[in-house]
Amino acid sequence: MVATVSLVGQARPIGVTTAAVLQLLLAVTFLIMPIVVIRHGAKAQAAAEADVVRQGFPPDVLARNHVQFGEQAVGLLLPVAIALCLVVLAVLNLRGNEIGRIGSWILQPILLVAGGLVTYRQAYATRFLESAFKKTGDPTLARIDVKAFVNAAMRAYPAWFLPVVRARFVLVTIGSVVIHILLTGPAASAYFD
Repeated sequence: MVATVSLVGQARPIGVTTAAVLQLLLAVTFLIMPIVVIRHGAKAQAAAEADVVRQGFPPDVLARNHVQFGEQAVGLLLPVAIALCLVVLAVLNLRGNEIGRIGSWILQPILLVAGGLVTYRQAYATRFLESAFKKTGDPTLARIDVKAFVNAAMRAYPAWFLPVVRARFVLVTIGSVVIHILLTGPAASAYFD
């Protein structure tokens, strides 16, 4: 027996509903994060630079090495586009439209790979930057206390921001795999026929 959710007389497998909910949750993270970064990013960047100066380094060392905690409004375009795609796919999946399932099969693996790499860097910024600084071979970068300036920057964001960043990482990686599996199962196949 397959668990189903009945809406408007149509039985929908619970797996399809779960996949759509995961897509909608992921869409929300793609909308929230860039807005928060645009609102608080300049303050976070200033806090990171102030910490680097406190450590005895020039304030532009972060900018010269492409370390940014802020975002311009144009940075909203890609996350909003991804969020809209996820919402459309979730709605199509809930309606049993095969285009939603096929679109999900295409988008979720892309998000898993590309999004996983980007969100890993965001979720684990200290680890990523420490590794990147070591790889440069620059003795100045090797002496910087990365954890200190990342923590200073993170204090400029709301306390709930880092958990949302990490939730997006989990949703874009594990969630993408789960969505793909749920939309591939026999119950989903019968629903989309």
